[in-house]
Amino acid sequence: MAFLSLILSVLIGILCAMAKLSPNPVLKYPVTVYTTIIRGIPDLVLMLVLYYGGQILLNDLMDVFGFEYIQINAYSAGFLTLGVIYGGYMCETFRGAILAVKHGQIEAGHAFGMTPRQVFTRLTFPLMVRFAIPGFYNNWQVLLKSTALVSIIGLEDVVRKSRVAGDNTKMAFTFLFTAAAIYLFITSVSAWGVKKLEKNGLFTTLSLVGASVLLGLFFAVPLGIMRNLKLKFANQIIWGYTYFFRGTPMLLQTYLIYYGLSQFEFVRESWLWFFLREAYACALLAFTLNTCAYTTEIIHGALNNMDKREIEAGKAFGMSPFAVYTRIIIPNSLRRSIPAYSNEVIFMIQGSSIASVITIMDLTGAGSYLYSKYYDPFRPYITVGLIYLGLTFGLLYVFKIAENKLMSHLKHSR
Repeated sequence: MAFLSLILSVLIGILCAMAKLSPNPVLKYPVTVYTTIIRGIPDLVLMLVLYYGGQILLNDLMDVFGFEYIQINAYSAGFLTLGVIYGGYMCETFRGAILAVKHGQIEAGHAFGMTPRQVFTRLTFPLMVRFAIPGFYNNWQVLLKSTALVSIIGLEDVVRKSRVAGDNTKMAFTFLFTAAAIYLFITSVSAWGVKKLEKNGLFTTLSLVGASVLLGLFFAVPLGIMRNLKLKFANQIIWGYTYFFRGTPMLLQTYLIYYGLSQFEFVRESWLWFFLREAYACALLAFTLNTCAYTTEIIHGALNNMDKREIEAGKAFGMSPFAVYTRIIIPNSLRRSIPAYSNEVIFMIQGSSIASVITIMDLTGAGSYLYSKYYDPFRPYITVGLIYLGLTFGLLYVFKIAENKLMSHLKHSR
């Protein structure tokens, strides 16, 4: 019953929140009256009024129109009553969450040519869900406990069955305590789910950075090699790509992919839309293109600075040009690019916080969520900063080990 009532209350809450934010008084004022009454009268009184009074009113109407008496099923009446009651609370939760969405993000969607429907489905609604989670969880807990009230109107729930069993066996405390344990278990599972959601930020950040860095490196190696070859047309295309992505902010690139591509109908109708409609895929694409551009230039610079004597030594030993390139030039260039590449990976970790502005719950997004839940800006954001710092120190340690192992011969040769 609690789950069905929750679904109904969420649907009522979203519709009422949109109506209450509407400038149309025909929609706004009735919903305001509804939420005021719901939140101003005790749940038990409302339940008795809606359950008994609702049946009387319905049958009076049926009598007026000449229909027979209707007996409403107790279970249906119970979940409908709870859904209507907590729909009023959900309305205020969702209304506050929608108001918390920054107007600048909505304007950005309109500026990139998104339709009102796209703005709502890709911006307002995902951001609203993030801000609504704390209030939604509180409403769910209260709704869960309020299901015990349906036992008063004769519905067979956990509390009523426990009370009947206790009366029959003269062990009321045992059965009622068991019922309390069941409610505590369900509440604990719900709390665990919310905590897991809060901790997903670190995994999202690590997966975004890890996947984008690996993909960027995978494409940057051949692009860097082609950049170094005497292929004028390919060289110009690669240079244009790296020039654009190194010359524009990553935030703007993320906006262009997430907001901008949806402007084109051929993109929305192609198979790419299956991926590009998801914020995570858009962020991954933007981060990959950005880090690939920087890594391409790092590898290109390392290839250009290759010691000519090493190449001549390979040729002197009778190695073919292909063997010289694959066994001398590329391995040594990659070794020499480690210090510069470590900076790029660290930049990507710090830049990953941009993902939070397109509705992704990364570390920064999790910090914002905790701030909206507890209204404490210091502990969440300081904790997020310390986690970023810890990730950076960990990467520096890994790259230091890589330098000592792969570039030790260069240090000894000085």
